[in-house]
Amino acid sequence: MAHLFIAYHYEALETACAIQRRIEAIGYSAALNPDPQAGETWQPWIERELERAFAVLALQSPAASASPFVTYEWARALGAGIEVIPVVLGAAALHPRLGELGPLDLGSGSGPAWDALIVRVQAAGENYAAHHRVVPDGTPVEVVAAVENLSSRSPDERQTALETLAGLDHAVARAALADAVRHPLFHAVRRGAVERLAEQAGEDVLPALLLALGDEHDTVVEAAVHALSAAGDPAVPGLHAVLNGPGRLARRAAIRALATIGSAAVPALIDALAQRDWFVSRAAALALGQIGDARAVPGLIEALRSEDDHLRAVAAEGLRQIDTPAARDALAGE
Repeated sequence: MAHLFIAYHYEALETACAIQRRIEAIGYSAALNPDPQAGETWQPWIERELERAFAVLALQSPAASASPFVTYEWARALGAGIEVIPVVLGAAALHPRLGELGPLDLGSGSGPAWDALIVRVQAAGENYAAHHRVVPDGTPVEVVAAVENLSSRSPDERQTALETLAGLDHAVARAALADAVRHPLFHAVRRGAVERLAEQAGEDVLPALLLALGDEHDTVVEAAVHALSAAGDPAVPGLHAVLNGPGRLARRAAIRALATIGSAAVPALIDALAQRDWFVSRAAALALGQIGDARAVPGLIEALRSEDDHLRAVAAEGLRQIDTPAARDALAGE
């Protein structure tokens, strides 16, 4: 999902972190390089994070204005059409291109300049959301208004918009609520959309809930795991598919949901024993032991041959819990 990217020199780390906290306090995500002296690891991280930026905050301290790395970051953003907001710290020499972009001088940790910075960030977020918002022709006006308000600066308006979409008996409203799971700016909107989709139930909401498993924010993922666990058996095929997908965080969330569903999830959990992801395989072994289904015994016996000491230990405990003759024979041979 999109975030504000903070370009800075490490001498201004304290200010960069203070800005990050303020931006995240109003609901946005803000990214800054945790190791701005990282050398050869710097550029791949920058390229990846800039692709997801709705705006770039260019902190221009004296050292930053002379840094080719910080200059590359904001110049790369401008070249990609990303809005750049310059912020002057101290006696920094400002590049002429940044001077054309309405630089802010923050001064102390409070005051009008800080308020202006928040307003600039909010406006950039709104522009980004509007650019990425697609509403089909003929959509009822109340749905259009609700979709627009999902990106409002007001948390209350965003909350009301979710409730409106959830309460409208209209296909476009339901589609908009499902699409809100991918809202580009606010993780609270994404979490709220997941929670309201869960209240609606039905297999038609499962694709959106499965998509939310890969969210970057823990609260969204937790809401999706809870919703899919509650959905029960119908969620199993989709969760099984996620286990075989490329997203590590989504796989780990999916295995947690499967672990709570019960016997219908056993085939998927057996398949997960062979995952190279240590968390997935161990969680699968643990869940199979707790479920206690004899179908899991061959898979758990196979897991006893793993090179992963922890997986072998969890598999052995699972076999003890299931306690069939085959399970006991396998344990006796250990």
